[in-house]
Amino acid sequence: MEVHTEFITVWLGIAIMACGSLIAQNDTRREIRLHFERAQTALKASQLETAADEFRQILRLDPKSAAAHANVSLQKVERDFRQMKTGLLEVRPVFVRKESRTRGHIFCCLLALKLSREIERRLQVAFGTTDQNPHAVTTAGALAALSRLCLLEYPVDEKTTLPRLPKPDARQKEILKALAIQLPEQ
Repeated sequence: MEVHTEFITVWLGIAIMACGSLIAQNDTRREIRLHFERAQTALKASQLETAADEFRQILRLDPKSAAAHANVSLQKVERDFRQMKTGLLEVRPVFVRKESRTRGHIFCCLLALKLSREIERRLQVAFGTTDQNPHAVTTAGALAALSRLCLLEYPVDEKTTLPRLPKPDARQKEILKALAIQLPEQ
């Protein structure tokens, strides 16, 4: 599998996942659902051309809704790729030769992206967005605040160390509560 195919696979996967919301929007939903299921199956089998054809059929069946949805999805996909390349995740191209390693790399990238989206969603629920509140906590801000929580190791003697996690400050406690994360007891 060539490196550029990796990005096509990721893009198609995100686009096909986004199409899931089109399924119940009009009278042709049964046909759209069929194309959606075929696209998912083709993507799982690494049949990129078939998946792309099925996606095109969904767009053909419901172009008005699909176009509006595609514009929103395209913005999200572009943001996600920027985030994976240079933003929060800082993923750089990895040149792998085996298909299984390429799949593993894509899986890790999409898992990290999914985690960052979930963090963003939970923070928005708890603190709102920066559009609503200029002091709302962003994903980058939350990670910066939480990065100060580092495991400290205190030497007891030559062979033994005592690991301790510092107590979170008020802001860190708010963020951890919003993310539904409970630190281990000391």
